[in-house]
Amino acid sequence: MFERASLLFNLASLYSQLGSQADRSNAEGIKRAVSYYQVGCPVTHLLPEYLIIEKLSAGTLSYLNNAILPKIVYPADDEEIPLDLSTTFIQGLESLMLAQAQECSWQLAKIS
Repeated sequence: MFERASLLFNLASLYSQLGSQADRSNAEGIKRAVSYYQVGCPVTHLLPEYLIIEKLSAGTLSYLNNAILPKIVYPADDEEIPLDLSTTFIQGLESLMLAQAQECSWQLAKIS
């Protein structure tokens, strides 16, 4: 299970790098960056009536946080628990990727 968590963490990191390396000087590049950031975490819009989760995103960090991390069991005597796979750290990265996608959306609106 730990190997799966590490793989998903690295996959989300790859999507973040791809998003940051996308060419943001034109609309297509900005849209590409947004899609990379959205693949790394779910696109959620919290409305008063309901919660919409768009189907286009893979939700790598959300899946890691909700489905994989709760299944990892560390021995009681293990002092080397990795902090980069803690729930709060993954939630922070998820929020960061959403913020990066929102910035790209702002850039797209600015050039349009």
